[in-house]
Amino acid sequence: MQVSATNIILIVSLITTMTLIVVGFLLAYVAIYNKRKKKHIEEKDKMQLAFSAQLLQSQLEIQEQTFQNISEEIHDHVGQLLSLASIQLQMVLHNQEQSEVTLNEIKENVDTSLADLRSLAKNLNGGYLQQLSLTAFLQHMQKQLGRNNYMQCQVEIQAEEQALPVQHKIILFRILQECFQNVMKHAQATLIEIRVTYDEVKALTINFKDNGKGFITAPDTIKGLGLQNMQHRIALLQGTLHIESEPSKGTLIHLNIPHHEC
Repeated sequence: MQVSATNIILIVSLITTMTLIVVGFLLAYVAIYNKRKKKHIEEKDKMQLAFSAQLLQSQLEIQEQTFQNISEEIHDHVGQLLSLASIQLQMVLHNQEQSEVTLNEIKENVDTSLADLRSLAKNLNGGYLQQLSLTAFLQHMQKQLGRNNYMQCQVEIQAEEQALPVQHKIILFRILQECFQNVMKHAQATLIEIRVTYDEVKALTINFKDNGKGFITAPDTIKGLGLQNMQHRIALLQGTLHIESEPSKGTLIHLNIPHHEC
């Protein structure tokens, strides 16, 4: 059976039309895919830029806080010990009978001052805190609070510590520094309790609790205490920050960083 010329033309037209539709669909799909891919890359670059900016900001703030702590330590502790040693030395010059006892006290004060200065010199190293583990950092802050008689600080690590990437650790340390600073400046607390846990998938959870005066968790209050900035930083680690507080009942800050960031 012969196919008429009209039918042939119709078949060719249909095949051509279908081919054009398929090619058009493929071209549209490729264009949409490339557009989405470009948008994804731009968003990823934007997130990376925000992360890098926040990382740099955290490093600068850690250094600034370190210098402030060193200044306070020299003024409040080392300076007082050396002033006392100077007074005791003058007493020795005027009273030779008690010179042996007083000289021993002077030696103890000078030795303590030298030990403190060595510790402060170590802190001047910009990478010192970055080299610490989370446990060591919390112990460092605990020791600093105890030395300055601010308040008691109890640290409990409930599982074997999992290493954090250095960049994430810097941001986390800055968040914790802000927690400590808020308690010292605003809470009127006598005790800080810190509990660190790691679950089966290595997700990191930190509960930072104080027994201070607490506050109403209104948006204006959170913004005023810098907690909004802390929430922004924890979000860069794909984590969460939750605050529980009531007047006269202290404050609990709950930090969680998922396992893919640990």
